[in-house]
Amino acid sequence: MEAILIEQDLDRFQRIELAPNFRALAPKARANVNAVANEIKSSEDPEALLASIEAGTCEIMGVAIEMTDVELKRTERDGFAASTVQIGQGEQATHISLVLDMNDTPALLSKGLARDITRRIQAKRKTLDLEIEATIDLEIWMKDAPELFADDQQWIVNETRSAAAIFHPTEETPADGSESFEVDGTTVWFTVV
Repeated sequence: MEAILIEQDLDRFQRIELAPNFRALAPKARANVNAVANEIKSSEDPEALLASIEAGTCEIMGVAIEMTDVELKRTERDGFAASTVQIGQGEQATHISLVLDMNDTPALLSKGLARDITRRIQAKRKTLDLEIEATIDLEIWMKDAPELFADDQQWIVNETRSAAAIFHPTEETPADGSESFEVDGTTVWFTVV
């Protein structure tokens, strides 16, 4: 389902990465600067490390780590894409992050499959030179397909102007003369009458 939501908790979409600030760290860590930097970069729990730094209790190889010793970066978690835009200038500027959830859901897969099926049927209607208002009878077979929800089946029926439509289970054999196409590993056969 498509939805635009306002989310205040960026941690849901982003994760924290810490990078060493060599200019601040080098004078303190001296010969151990690379080893201390590697500990910062390779932390298994950057949130806990950041909390320790903010609390003033972080020490790596005898070097007290302060906020000026690290650079804080936010990157997208797996399954999300994001971009931050700035509105306004200077102190009046507002930063807004736009996040796209890239995770597939059964509802999204059903909707995408319905769109692909509809596009192919519409192309067939055009090939048959059918009038825009002409109705068709439609039969669809799908192999290795995600579930096609009832709402999406009805959408196909409405968009293709089908007077009757039958959606067959995958174990049934397609009718002779049916056309097929593949989308994301799913084979779909259809017959337009």
